[in-house]
Amino acid sequence: MPNEKLTELLLTENLTDILNRAESGDVLAAKEALIHMSLSLSDTRYPIPDYMREYLAKCLYRMAGGDDANHAMHLKRSGPKKWGHFEKRLAADLVFRLVEKSIPVLESVGIVADILNDWVDTDKLPDSWQGFSGRHVESETLQNWYYQLKAELAEIRQKTIDL
Repeated sequence: MPNEKLTELLLTENLTDILNRAESGDVLAAKEALIHMSLSLSDTRYPIPDYMREYLAKCLYRMAGGDDANHAMHLKRSGPKKWGHFEKRLAADLVFRLVEKSIPVLESVGIVADILNDWVDTDKLPDSWQGFSGRHVESETLQNWYYQLKAELAEIRQKTIDL
């Protein structure tokens, strides 16, 4: 029977291993798992294995809870939430102000990182800084933001001075 030979050829790796890799964030494994599961589900002669039923049930539960289907099925990496321009500019502005006071950039980013992370740890973020809630910032990240936004911040400073 052609379907059995095709299934046998495609199932070269244990599906439980593929599903485990998918659940750990391997997008390619998740796509591969979908192929295997679709073949298994389309062949009514065989029962659905418990591990496949469990995987699908977890995915459907996450979707019912509001997760995007691609994330629930592990087809996209969710990754950390990206920083918005507003948060980057707030933090870079603190570094900018310290650099204006002749504190070297490397020292300034360390000071700002310590302050921000202390605010996050003690839950004492000012209202406009709530985008940092629960998220620490590394000094290297602050340094990148500072150099990315340095010209923009200098222009804003110049406009306020000109007023």
